[in-house]
Amino acid sequence: MKINPAVVTYPSSASASQKAKVDKADAVTYDQAKATTQTQTDAGSIKSSAVTESSGQTPLEAYALPGWLQGFGRDLTNEGKVGTPGTYVDPKNVGFASASPATLSEYSELLQQHLSDVYERSGLTDINARYKAMSIPGLNDRLHQEFNDSISSDARMMSLMDKLGVKMVTLS
Repeated sequence: MKINPAVVTYPSSASASQKAKVDKADAVTYDQAKATTQTQTDAGSIKSSAVTESSGQTPLEAYALPGWLQGFGRDLTNEGKVGTPGTYVDPKNVGFASASPATLSEYSELLQQHLSDVYERSGLTDINARYKAMSIPGLNDRLHQEFNDSISSDARMMSLMDKLGVKMVTLS
């Protein structure tokens, strides 16, 4: 895939060496990760300062979804390739392709709600706190398990996942 550089822009002052580094040895526990990523502003809102670049901007990597969400959406890897018919649907996407828009909407809303709830319960209320948390293996695993537990306890979500052919990724 080619990306038009005129569309994707980066701060001119940013360099690879300026990217935020996460020292995994300094933040082993959940509470330590929260404490190191959150500082109070005068207005009382939480502002993360530990993982922003020296330019004050959040790194693009912070906006990536956690790896453990892989499989909860439609995989477009094999669809739309040159030489395949326009109507081709990868067998693992049949549930998504045949579902009604209302079903897909409900599934998406529930998925987003479960993810938001896990982040909120964990105190990861901003993008920088989540970015730091995803880089800490023990904490990332705990968030993954909390997400799976949340999904598993929701009968409607499990029904929609079954209908769409979505399998939950378990910790290994």
